[in-house]
Amino acid sequence: MRLTQAHKLFDKILLFLLVFSGGGLLFVYNRNPLSVFLLVLSLFILFFMGRKIKKFIFNASFFTLGCMSFLVILNFFTVPFSQNLLQYGFILLNVTSCVVIITHLKNNRDDKYFLRTIRFILKIVMYHSLLNFFAYFAVKNSLILLVSDTHNVSTFYYLFYYEPVKHAF
Repeated sequence: MRLTQAHKLFDKILLFLLVFSGGGLLFVYNRNPLSVFLLVLSLFILFFMGRKIKKFIFNASFFTLGCMSFLVILNFFTVPFSQNLLQYGFILLNVTSCVVIITHLKNNRDDKYFLRTIRFILKIVMYHSLLNFFAYFAVKNSLILLVSDTHNVSTFYYLFYYEPVKHAF
């Protein structure tokens, strides 16, 4: 299959969202819509931007999804204190997204393509982190406080985030 620029762009967006779904503040503050968007995007790319799924890849993906779902559900029922069903639903949603993404990559792309793309994404994250560190000293008087149930961070127009409690002397 010949990769067009659209294929490459969608793959980069998909992997970018996958990296940030692992704990980036983008997903911390917008978990619900972005998790659903990640799953819908990964399903779209799997079904409309690739070849027919090979049987052994489908079977392995289905088995993986079943095992991971079983472990999450088992954890939900065996934890002694009260659990939030919505939180476990989003864990299952993220597991499903990851399985769909790996199914797409194993079926339609080679390993070197994945490594090149993920390296590109991580370089962007690295440069943004370095810029975030050095820009803080220039924009520290323009930060606004962003408060949620779990995090309090200062932000500069949602580009840079700084958690003052962790970095206090």
